[in-house]
Amino acid sequence: MNELKHIAKFNNELGNITISNEGVRFEGAIHNFTWDEFSFHAVITKDKIIIQHLTDDKKKIYLEYTSQLVEFIKSSDLSCSESYVSRSGLKEYKRVAFYFVAFFLIVTGSFQAIRYVSSKYVTIGSIQEEIEFSKTLYDEYLESKVLPGDDSRVLKLKLLANILLDKVNTEPFKINLYIIEEDFANAFAYPGGNIVFTTKFLQEAKTPEEVLGVLAHELAHIKLRHPYRRMEQEKYVSAFRTIFFAESFFTNMGEVISGLTYSRKDEKNADEQALEYLKKAKISASGIANFFERRDDFEIKWLSTHP
Repeated sequence: MNELKHIAKFNNELGNITISNEGVRFEGAIHNFTWDEFSFHAVITKDKIIIQHLTDDKKKIYLEYTSQLVEFIKSSDLSCSESYVSRSGLKEYKRVAFYFVAFFLIVTGSFQAIRYVSSKYVTIGSIQEEIEFSKTLYDEYLESKVLPGDDSRVLKLKLLANILLDKVNTEPFKINLYIIEEDFANAFAYPGGNIVFTTKFLQEAKTPEEVLGVLAHELAHIKLRHPYRRMEQEKYVSAFRTIFFAESFFTNMGEVISGLTYSRKDEKNADEQALEYLKKAKISASGIANFFERRDDFEIKWLSTHP
């Protein structure tokens, strides 16, 4: 038997614990047991010390945290599988966590502050600037995502859309229609005349009137310049993200525009304008309502960007 190099005795409410390089001995009123030195390990937390059996998680001895006991365990040969978080380590963890949370709050708070200021003071650019931005956004973001122009679904959509577009004045914008592969039903109006439908939306639409109703609504947003105005407000946030996180400005803007939310006033104006378009083209306005009634999940998704 090896000479005892370390030995310590501790008491808790259940009995006496003796720790040595031979193992752990517990003597209590109800239980008595001995673990040899290779069958347990010590876990040191911020407020207690746990002597735990290696193969039976239910066998644990809880001891009060004391610097004496910590030093004993750390300097002994006993804790063969020692795992602990020291108080100093815990303080360092808390310090890092604090800085991370503070950084997160500063960044997210900055986003909100930028949005608030831009909504109050930013003025939108000219129509020509909007059209130029639209072209760049297409090149940098949309082009790699949309279906090719000769895809039969794109050709069918454009043919259907002409029923509406031939009857309304879209000037000063040239309306471009695109489709992207997505497993949710939605439609997006981009600045400068680009309107994007998801494949899921076109699959779920049962009648031409449903597609044309949504098209009229998105067209109204473009004519009223809602996407561009919201984009102007969000581009400062996107620039901030680009600087902070080294992300592509136009990738950020494309994703931002896809998730833009409009004010209720904007939505009301777009609804009224869309009804005028449908009336002028002699298209029933019941299509979009029917789609909503049939597809609750589309309504939730669409209303999340169209409150």
